[in-house]
Amino acid sequence: MPMIRRFGFFAAIVLLSLTSGAVIADRTAPRGPVGAAFTYQGQLASAGSPVNEACDFQFSLWDDAATGAQLGATVAPTLNVVNGLFTAALDFGNQFTGDERWLEIAVQCPGDPGFTLLTPRVALLG
Repeated sequence: MPMIRRFGFFAAIVLLSLTSGAVIADRTAPRGPVGAAFTYQGQLASAGSPVNEACDFQFSLWDDAATGAQLGATVAPTLNVVNGLFTAALDFGNQFTGDERWLEIAVQCPGDPGFTLLTPRVALLG
């Protein structure tokens, strides 16, 4: 009887190992072409305290750190900010050609009189 239990335990370990290996192999498999979309994560505070509410954002892509030309359209989502943290899915189209790019962000939370431009622009690094 002890031999059957050991075999069952061994078989379970082998099965678990094979299943784990399949999951690992699946994560490294190609998933298709990479597009122009990316995820941006940031922090937002007001008067030194983390923001905890839904705020309107305006994200724009630029070819210069301070002036320059805007590339693509402005992306304007409403995002939930929790403990000061937010995540935005952004897609400015095919604007990443190897040249430097900067992200400009403006935000308006409930009670704000208008959008506040966050400075400086954020350098996007590849």
